[in-house]
Amino acid sequence: MDVLKALSELHAEQSRLEDAILALERLLSRQRKRRGRPTKWMAQAHDGRRTKTPKKRAASPRARKRIKVARRQRVADAKKAEVHS
Repeated sequence: MDVLKALSELHAEQSRLEDAILALERLLSRQRKRRGRPTKWMAQAHDGRRTKTPKKRAASPRARKRIKVARRQRVADAKKAEVHS
């Protein structure tokens, strides 16, 4: 095994470990929850992994019909109020 190759691999691993230690120290320094967009280093730490998005809840046909009827009633009431004003 080439000594120079082994030495370069060890330096690369040392660099990765230092980056990981730095990221963990930064996370520990911020115990409170942040609002807004994550900082650049935090976004890079996630390495492009996506979080699961919650599934959208679909209304049942019965619920959609109730919403439709209520909307029509509101529009009709608004038109009646407009005519009487």
